[in-house]
Amino acid sequence: MTSQNAPSQLSLTQVVERIFALRQITPIDRQLLHRAVLDRKTLSPAEYQLIQQLQEALHRGKIWISDESSRI
Repeated sequence: MTSQNAPSQLSLTQVVERIFALRQITPIDRQLLHRAVLDRKTLSPAEYQLIQQLQEALHRGKIWISDESSRI
C-alpha cells in the first residue's frame, strides 16, 4: 500500500474526527467524506450521529469550509 492510497482508506469516523480536530473541511476532506459515505450501503446509528454533528457544526459556523483554490 502506498501513501497515495492511504487517505482513501480512512473510515467515516476518522474523516469526521480529522475535520473536528482541525475545525475546517478542505476539498480533500470533502472527497474523503463523500467516499466514506457513498462506499457503504448503510450507516450505523453512531455514524449517522457523526454526520448530524458535522452538519450542525457547519451550520453553526464552528467548522470553516476551506477552498484551497483561493489560497495564494
